[in-house]
Amino acid sequence: MRGITAKIRLLKNSILLMSSMVLLRFFSAATTIVLTHWLTLEDYGRFSYGQSVALLVMFGVSVGLPTFIVKDVSAKTERSDELFVTCLKLISILSLIECSIIAMLFLLGEFSQSLASTVIPMSIGGGALAGNMVMQAFFRAYDRFALQAALLSLQGIVMLVILSLTAEIFDSSIAVAWAFAGCAIVLLGIHIVFAARIIRKITGRLIVWSSDGKFGVRALLRKTISFGLIDWVMAGYPLIIGTGLLFLGGEALVGIFYAGFAVFGAVSIAALVLDQIFIREIVRLDKTQQAKMSRIYIFSATLAGLFIGSSLFFSANFLASIFFSETQPSLVVVLKVLSVALAFRFISLAASSFERLNDGQNKVLLFNLCGVGVLAFAMPTALQWGLTGAATSMVIFEACLAVIFVCRTFLMGSGYVVPSSKTF
Repeated sequence: MRGITAKIRLLKNSILLMSSMVLLRFFSAATTIVLTHWLTLEDYGRFSYGQSVALLVMFGVSVGLPTFIVKDVSAKTERSDELFVTCLKLISILSLIECSIIAMLFLLGEFSQSLASTVIPMSIGGGALAGNMVMQAFFRAYDRFALQAALLSLQGIVMLVILSLTAEIFDSSIAVAWAFAGCAIVLLGIHIVFAARIIRKITGRLIVWSSDGKFGVRALLRKTISFGLIDWVMAGYPLIIGTGLLFLGGEALVGIFYAGFAVFGAVSIAALVLDQIFIREIVRLDKTQQAKMSRIYIFSATLAGLFIGSSLFFSANFLASIFFSETQPSLVVVLKVLSVALAFRFISLAASSFERLNDGQNKVLLFNLCGVGVLAFAMPTALQWGLTGAATSMVIFEACLAVIFVCRTFLMGSGYVVPSSKTF
């Protein structure tokens, strides 16, 4: 009876988490569509470029903390208050450092004043969203999935309403950027309040500012930085492409590229859902069955990627018509090219999951850096073809990762040595 109850709770938590993730992507996509209509193409290009910088800051500040919290300390409640405080300190320090660096780069570099005035507040918002990610990890670690789902939905709704109203009233990427930063900071405050209440209830102690012992800032950073660098690389490669477009083609081309990338990101949530479903099943099996299920996962991810990529290819004209007030034929081309990258994304995510399960995050980081190296080598040539070349460089990156991870999984067999459910 207890086993059945545990399975029901697991199913309920999975549904809550996946639904909230899908809903957040939906609100994010809706926000993107609204902004493309209220802002000029150049203003949207500046905002979307700032959003890409904010994403980079978000993963740079969260630095793998969500993975560490959920994977390693969810059952160790006696010192969770110290961990909570150390996370807040680390988030504050890294946010200050990274936002200061970005401010200096964009104020002193060869960027327009309007772009710098948009990117700087967006980076501040990215640091605040990193704090949200870390607090949500505490929610998951202590089985508060309903609270996480509610706050994720609130985040999507608040961003949609506030950013849309700001764009309509002020018609400026700078105003929307500050609205984004303000919303992110307010949402961070709400997350911190709920997390502090949960931890105080669990530990039975007031939260004190202590950084000694195993949960010191430096000790925590050493444990999590490899996880964070993986996410940082994955968040940074679209920014590399966007920067190339910015200098070669201007802010309008950046806006079109990121509109296509917004669709790519929204549809990619299906790969994460598939990953959650299969990995949870794989860790429950014995060693003899894991190899078979791993192959099924890779095969299913390949089929799903081909199906969803094909759907994106054939619906590119319709999807492009949703963005901007005027038809952008180049967006159709971008979407069609990105549909190929989407198929590779499903495959690489499935194959790389086995490395993560085996604490092979350093290998994942190395392979991702190899992909970025290939991207950097190919991009100067690819960008000669403008938006088509930019989207093609994404295909090259995603294909490189898919080939590396699949070869490692099948030729070396590392994907089949999966930890048991007791250690996951």
